Order: sequence, then C-alpha cells, then structure tokens
Amino acid sequence: ERQQIRQQQIADQKWNNRKRRRNLHQSGLPNPVLLYEVRQIHDEGMSKELSSSIRQYLGIREEFPAISSYEQTKARTINICDDEHQSVRNMLVEHGTDARAWIEEYFMKSLDV
Repeated sequence: ERQQIRQQQIADQKWNNRKRRRNLHQSGLPNPVLLYEVRQIHDEGMSKELSSSIRQYLGIREEFPAISSYEQTKARTINICDDEHQSVRNMLVEHGTDARAWIEEYFMKSLDV
C-alpha cells in the first residue's frame, strides 16, 4: 500500500510539473531573472558592473558600494562523492537536472531573454 501511495504521489507530481510547464510556456517568464557568474565578484571592474546590474534589476537609483571579493574559509569540508552523502548528492543531481530542463525548455526560448 505504501508503494502504491508513493507511486500515486510521483504520478501526481509529474502531472503537476507538466501542467506548470505548459502554463509557463504559454505565459512566458513570470518574473525577471538576473544571472551572474561568481567570478564577477572577484574582479574589480566586473564587480562594479555587477553592482550596477543589480541596482537596475532591483530598480534602485542610489549607488551601491562595490561588491567586495571574499575568501571562503570553512573549517570542515566534505567529499560529496562519499557514500554517506548519497542522499544529498541525489537531491543535488535532481535539482540540477530540473534546472537544466527549465533553462533549455523555457528560459532560453523566452522572448524576455
């Protein structure tokens, strides 16, 4: 019975995803999207341009302070490929696959891009 319930949940989720995709395809992107590449933060010239883009995106007229480069320091790191992180890895792969599909199917085909 649990397996049948889970199968029904998966089928419902797939149906809702198809319905959501169809609605998104018909209506275009519901909200503006701002993309940036992380290395932009670490380059002074690109950082200023990114600040300007963020201001424009948010509709803010005041100047932003420059976005400062940062150095990430973590006391503990993990190897995501270790068996103990299998569930997290699976979730990340699923989200990445969904993001790739959305980017290819909707974002790149949108007239708003």
